[in-house]
Amino acid sequence: MSNGILDLGDTSQAVGLLLSTSTGGIIQNSGNGVSVLTVGTGNASSGVNGSTYGSGSGYQGVIRDNAGTGTGSVALVKTGTGLQILTGTSTYTGTTLIQQGILQIGAGTGTTSTARTGSGLHTVLTGATLSGNGIIGGNTVVNSGGLISVGNFGQSAAQTLSFAGGLTNSGVLALDVWGATSVDQIKFLGNATVNLGGNLVLNNQGAVAATMAGR
Repeated sequence: MSNGILDLGDTSQAVGLLLSTSTGGIIQNSGNGVSVLTVGTGNASSGVNGSTYGSGSGYQGVIRDNAGTGTGSVALVKTGTGLQILTGTSTYTGTTLIQQGILQIGAGTGTTSTARTGSGLHTVLTGATLSGNGIIGGNTVVNSGGLISVGNFGQSAAQTLSFAGGLTNSGVLALDVWGATSVDQIKFLGNATVNLGGNLVLNNQGAVAATMAGR
């Protein structure tokens, strides 16, 4: 989808993948209720050859509530075992539920990106992953067995995943360590509550070997 508008019109829709070749696409709900957009049916994946690894643009457009003429809102659900990449700056206010697979925010090609999810509650269920180098727009709850992974699977340098809201973690936070001064980061943009339970996993990307070799 590129440079067009997909109006959900108070309906709920399920698709395999959201993909676009430019930033002009818009998904919205011009109605007065909540439209649930489910992505990832059939285990579809944004990665090269269906892989769940590597960077990519995925869907570059915007997901928003309405065009200013209604009260309709959009909620997002990620299902299936595949990878959905979102690189647009979305403004929808409904919830974001990661049931399965990976929802990656940002293309993963730089330290940070302007990619953003909506402002509603984000929930990561057991076995699901929220990743990327963009901005998570709302409060986030990670259930036991859920994963927050900074950057993208296949990155080659440190990246930052930012949270505009709070974070309550009962799952796993995973960061890569690339060197003494090069480590993935989680950044909080506001004053919301942060409860870091669960587990922290630091993945050594050659940092220890490089440090030992320099002694």
